[in-house]
Amino acid sequence: MAANDLMAMGAMGELKKAGLRAPEDIWKLVSARAGEWELYDIAADRTELNNLAGKHSDKVKELAARWDAWAQRTNVSPRPGGR
Repeated sequence: MAANDLMAMGAMGELKKAGLRAPEDIWKLVSARAGEWELYDIAADRTELNNLAGKHSDKVKELAARWDAWAQRTNVSPRPGGR
């Protein structure tokens, strides 16, 4: 995945391919170009208009840690911008 591509984790994210998504997972964590993480409830907000990262910082930390672990295992990390 190129550095400019959208990084995603959660129900419809890249980690789905790695088998790390639980079937009941409603969250999608995304970051464009090593920016801040954004969190969406894709069951309630399929168009990703309501960023819930500030309201659910614990979920952001959990999913970001899972992304970081996956990135280390697959030699994707470190991302440009230090994440």
